[in-house]
Amino acid sequence: MEIVGNFIVQNFILICTSIVLITMAVQRFKQHPRISLHTILVISCALSLAVMGTIENIAKENGILPLALICAVFGYVSRPACIYFLIMTTKGNRPTRHSFLLLLPLLINAAIYCIAFFPGTTTIVFGFLRGEDGSLSFFGGYLRYTAHIVSAFYLGYLLVSILISLKSRNLRHSIALIACTVFVTSAVVIETFFDTDNNFGILNPTIAVCTLTYYLFIYIENGQIDSLTGLFNRETYQRDVAEMGNTVRGVIMLNINGLRRINENLGYQEGDKAVVTVTRAVLLYTPSNMYAYRLAGDEFIIISNTCLEEELLYIIKKIKANLGKTFYSCSIGYCYCDDKSMSFQDMLKEAEKKMSLDKEEYYRTNV
Repeated sequence: MEIVGNFIVQNFILICTSIVLITMAVQRFKQHPRISLHTILVISCALSLAVMGTIENIAKENGILPLALICAVFGYVSRPACIYFLIMTTKGNRPTRHSFLLLLPLLINAAIYCIAFFPGTTTIVFGFLRGEDGSLSFFGGYLRYTAHIVSAFYLGYLLVSILISLKSRNLRHSIALIACTVFVTSAVVIETFFDTDNNFGILNPTIAVCTLTYYLFIYIENGQIDSLTGLFNRETYQRDVAEMGNTVRGVIMLNINGLRRINENLGYQEGDKAVVTVTRAVLLYTPSNMYAYRLAGDEFIIISNTCLEEELLYIIKKIKANLGKTFYSCSIGYCYCDDKSMSFQDMLKEAEKKMSLDKEEYYRTNV
């Protein structure tokens, strides 16, 4: 009981944060499954690290080599995993096309530390030396810092994501990410260079508190999200357009073909299914430097102030091809201007004109 009591006292902030986060994530799982899942994984990973760290210390004091080895491997594998899951949380509900490539360093890291289970590898990865009193002391090899390198890679990736976000309209989101990245990076640096024996144990609660902060930020931001699609709503669109002024370079307008007919003939459930299907295509091919909104029942718009015309054409092509595999379709128009010779309203008119022509073509060939 004394061990449990000491663990609770030492990890009180982490435990309280974990309870709050997991409760919130479970309650909102249906509305935001990806965010909630990765939030639960982050906090579970951080909490497990604290538990395994305590067990490792007990195992070292009592000379239980296999248990100490397992706990140490778990710790080295899980530390960068926490940061990986934090990154995935920041991705929101957007499907990630290159998620495997982002996962690859984590898999390599796990494979390297599993080498420690084989005899004679203490000088390569890490191991334990038994003292005269029977206790174990840690002995690290040159691959010991792999976890720190992978963690640094993920933090660098997160920093690049922030810089991309800063170039776009989402300043509030960038500030939230900057705060999380600074605190987590500081904790990693302290643990790597000043807390090699994990006496402070600050990384786990830091990750937990940053995740809670970011999750609360997302919770507030969700008031600006369309509940059916997860896209930004009309109010957010109007606010963002006002903030960007005439710096918008690209506009894509989309309108679902025949949504009213689907609602009248098949019911609103089928209409919602059509909206969600189109949304998935939009989310799949809208990069991070562009933002997608649902303006009305069948109307969508994508805007950006950092895009290229080739990107707009690529997105339109991919969305059309994706919807071509379904029972639904949408008419699309776009406008691109990189020299500020057109106002945003003029760009909207141009995109809407092209979308109307596309809709006319659709009804001419599908009636």
